[in-house]
Amino acid sequence: MLCPYSENSADKRVIPVPSAELSQVEAVFEQGSGNFNEDAQLITDGLYGVFDGATSLSGTLYDGVTGGFLASNIAADVFADRNLSLTERMVAANEAIHSKMLSSGVDLTRKEEHWTTSLAVIEMDGDQFHWCQTGDCRIQLIGHDGTSRQLVEPEDHDAETLSLWQKIGPASSEPIGVALAEQILHVRRRMNVDYGVLNGENDALHFVSSGSETLDGVAAIILYTDGLVLPNYDLNLPHDQDLLATIFQQGGLSAVRDRVRSLQQDDPRCLAYPRFKMNDDISGIALS
Repeated sequence: MLCPYSENSADKRVIPVPSAELSQVEAVFEQGSGNFNEDAQLITDGLYGVFDGATSLSGTLYDGVTGGFLASNIAADVFADRNLSLTERMVAANEAIHSKMLSSGVDLTRKEEHWTTSLAVIEMDGDQFHWCQTGDCRIQLIGHDGTSRQLVEPEDHDAETLSLWQKIGPASSEPIGVALAEQILHVRRRMNVDYGVLNGENDALHFVSSGSETLDGVAAIILYTDGLVLPNYDLNLPHDQDLLATIFQQGGLSAVRDRVRSLQQDDPRCLAYPRFKMNDDISGIALS
């Protein structure tokens, strides 16, 4: 059952309903150090999704909430509609975000003003599941044999910015958003050119990934936003999905969340593990 969408609600999430096809569903949903939780979460019978909103660089509020909050929650609402295929829902969500930005007076000629969301959604279908993904949300499969794989390895469009921060941050008296404002603006203007997110542009759909997978041999499926990605000293190394799988198998998603938050707390200036803020929002769903 999906909670009704409310533009004035700042902590919307979906009420969990167990699936008869799964033995266990675990979810973590937690606000980071920002003023709003811009992640959203969809958990219904056989339909699961995580959504990571990003607000415009202007920081404008709309009816008291950010554009990132609106984008992720609009997308979650659209994906709850079972009358459309997942790819059709992706198109509809992108159009809904575009329509809402227009009615809210967003200057759509400026990409930095756009509301955006990444997402990862799966829908169970007997002995298989269908999936779709865009942006930096992840779908990770853990096999009964202990192996782990990502359905899509997202493009790390922030790697260059964070590498610069790793170099200049120790000597900077300004936060990353000020010290590297021009670099951040440059990357934002490259969305749906170099990397994809839903932001109302037609080109966003060129970056959508989708498919179907058998459940044969699958012990767990994990969907998560980048707030649950384990921090890494070396930005040239890929996300350590095997370590995340090990931690999950030992203590579930809450153990992964605790490890992420512990590492971040030990790095308050965001220098050892370069990132844009102390704690990012977290949305994660594990199906076992």
